[in-house]
Amino acid sequence: MIVTLTLLLLIGGCLLSRLLFRDFATPPGIYIFVWSVTVLLLQLNLVDYHAVHSAWWAVLLSGVCFLAGSVAGICWGLPFPKPRPEPNLDSEKLRRIMPLLFILGLIGFGLQLAHLQRTVGLATFIIDPPLARKLHSHLFAWGYLNLLNMVNYVIAVLYLITARKRRLLPLLMTATAIASALMTTDRTRLYFMIFWGFFLWIYTTGGFRMSLRKNLRSAVLALTLLVFFMLFASHFQRQYGPKYPQYLSFPPETAYLADPYIYLTGNIPALQALLDDDIEHTDGRFSFAPLTNLLSRFLPVEPVPLQGKLYFVPVELNTYSYLQQFYVDWGWPGMVAGPFFCGLLAGLCYAYMRRRPGFLSLYLASLAAWCCLISVFVNFFTQEATWFFVAVGLLLHPLLQVPRMEPQPGEGCIVPTQQANT
Repeated sequence: MIVTLTLLLLIGGCLLSRLLFRDFATPPGIYIFVWSVTVLLLQLNLVDYHAVHSAWWAVLLSGVCFLAGSVAGICWGLPFPKPRPEPNLDSEKLRRIMPLLFILGLIGFGLQLAHLQRTVGLATFIIDPPLARKLHSHLFAWGYLNLLNMVNYVIAVLYLITARKRRLLPLLMTATAIASALMTTDRTRLYFMIFWGFFLWIYTTGGFRMSLRKNLRSAVLALTLLVFFMLFASHFQRQYGPKYPQYLSFPPETAYLADPYIYLTGNIPALQALLDDDIEHTDGRFSFAPLTNLLSRFLPVEPVPLQGKLYFVPVELNTYSYLQQFYVDWGWPGMVAGPFFCGLLAGLCYAYMRRRPGFLSLYLASLAAWCCLISVFVNFFTQEATWFFVAVGLLLHPLLQVPRMEPQPGEGCIVPTQQANT
């Protein structure tokens, strides 16, 4: 029954997204896709997870609320212009801002490397990867410069798309961004950066449609990230397969897929464990983690931990989807309000991008798309890094905006308006 309903939701959701909004990569489309795939994979029963009961209601209820919010946000921007407006970008302005961003990111990466050398020793990443993962830490204030490398990657991708010139600087920015992501001992930062750039490419080139070129590139990206996922897990010894073989039912020829399967499907059983746990709700401390962490520097407020409590389900997991923060803060009401407002924000960003595809709208819409995609794992709507990226985008917008292009009544041509609008 669950499989049938999920398949219908997956197919129906993708088709509706395409029919209504002329795009598969809408917030509701992305959300339905990733959650449906997760549920379908979970039904394969390749891991002997503990029974799931109330978590199904949480997934269903929060999903309805997210979809309601995202559709409401998109509908706010209707009707979208026809034909779809070309992105209003200036590659020359991007080129002028890149040297400063590159220098700042390079300084941040250098400071982070120096910090790791003092606290861990860079050789430890090769000699003893598990120890490096255990001792790894980030600089507090100066660490934001290192985080800026992720924005640099997005700027470089945007420049390469718009200018269509393979200059050295955007390639160096990309290489530095990837290197800084690899030095975190955590796959999430690299995936964040890659998928943010992926959605930026999708939106800048007219949305995700069933074209052979985009499908092939997307398949290559997915395969590359899957291989990296397994290599990274092997290097830092973060593998579930060798640790819990008694709970796995994988055929020998597919045993190497155990880790990706557990990471993708284990969040729902872990959510069930969280719902069964007797916890004290924290009234917003986790949902507004960036503010909590900032206040902790000046007031006797405990910062939000980066990792959640480990639950044995029967493999140890500490991610319970993006619902964790909302449930920990407010219980079941949080799993209604939180997803609705996340969906609303994602829908508004998408509608803004469809109506006025410029730097800021493309930047925010692709960032929101990533948050929708990763929602089955963790909550990036509430993470400090996401809020930082939004702030950086708002700061860069006045430097990169160009006069908005409007079609004249009855004409297909596009002319600049008198005043640039945000």
